[in-house]
Amino acid sequence: PFLCIQGANGSLTHFEAPNYHAIDLLCPVGTEVLAGCDGFVHRIVRNSTARGLRCSYLFQANSITLRTDSGQFIEYVHIDRPVSGLNVGDRVKAGNTIAYSGEIGFTPSPHLHVEVHDS
Repeated sequence: PFLCIQGANGSLTHFEAPNYHAIDLLCPVGTEVLAGCDGFVHRIVRNSTARGLRCSYLFQANSITLRTDSGQFIEYVHIDRPVSGLNVGDRVKAGNTIAYSGEIGFTPSPHLHVEVHDS
């Protein structure tokens, strides 16, 4: 189990519409990130090394977005890196390791930020 350090409408970064229903789970760097549902890799961002609480880091996080078989999108943010060999368009099953958690982007500590969107 991982401690939820910020939930919906969190005062640090979850107070605007795109992040309103996000959760942040405290976990050590390198923790396996598992796919929450069956689907396809929709997007991978892996070019950032920024870390800390500088405002300029707000949109510099590494992330993976899955498009689920039900049509929703699950975004996993602040990852250290995706699993080796994982590419956009790859099929994943619920429970597959897709990434390793990190501390990349606007973050006070290592954690995984998770959001689910309808589109």
